[in-house]
Amino acid sequence: PFLALADEEVFVPLTHSETIVSETEAVVSGTRAFVDFDYLKQLAPDTVGWLYQPTGLFNAPVVYSDNSKYYKKYRYDKVYDALGSLFFTGDTAPDFTEPVLVMRGNNLVGDFLFGSFHLYRREPDYYQQNPCLYLLTPNGDYQLDIFAGIRTNQRDSNSWMVSGSGAELLDVLPAILERSFLTPLPENLPDENDKWIILSAEGQSQESTRYVMYTRCRPITYTGNETPLELTQLELDARETLNGKYTVDGVGEWMVYGQNDPSWDRLIFETETSTRRRP
Repeated sequence: PFLALADEEVFVPLTHSETIVSETEAVVSGTRAFVDFDYLKQLAPDTVGWLYQPTGLFNAPVVYSDNSKYYKKYRYDKVYDALGSLFFTGDTAPDFTEPVLVMRGNNLVGDFLFGSFHLYRREPDYYQQNPCLYLLTPNGDYQLDIFAGIRTNQRDSNSWMVSGSGAELLDVLPAILERSFLTPLPENLPDENDKWIILSAEGQSQESTRYVMYTRCRPITYTGNETPLELTQLELDARETLNGKYTVDGVGEWMVYGQNDPSWDRLIFETETSTRRRP
């Protein structure tokens, strides 16, 4: 699997309350998420990161292409999929030193990935429960603190965009907050030292709704135990399988897994031609 978790309390997710806020970095204790990028890049060479939200609906690779339309219709492993991917575009792949980056994805029905942004507008408590995301990359991890959200349409390709850095970004912040449907958490507001990553949920037609979420991007410093645990194991252990449980004398009760079980339906980490096998 690509994504693994590490913590001695393996069923305790990483939450915003475990983050120590500082001016330039996020110090995270407790559970840490890992991605096997070496293996992931064998299946998806365009991968540049993984977007993760333990308390929300994000757990997916992020890719790059200089073709701004390609990953709207293709999965991260380049298999055609109308759901598309989360992606960056531009002349060069991001190295996350840029003052402003835009991550794009489809505004989908069913709360899948960026399709869930409407929850921040429609459910008053959703922002309080899901105030940040985590962007894991081969060269470091980042906490994305959400501080604003705008609802517009796909035809609007410019009014929500920002450029510049430092004080220039702070100059446009009041206008963004005035348009925002969120009341930002004070600790999520950016300062002149912060980089921004904008998340754009894009519609399929010019009249479709576009949601734009603004985040401050800070590098993460981890503390605590870093013994890895597979996220797929957490996913499967959280539910009873069709094959049920089996008691082993002197050992205890074991869950029995089989690839005929619907729990496997969501585990699409390997391609059909992959020779890698799950234990």
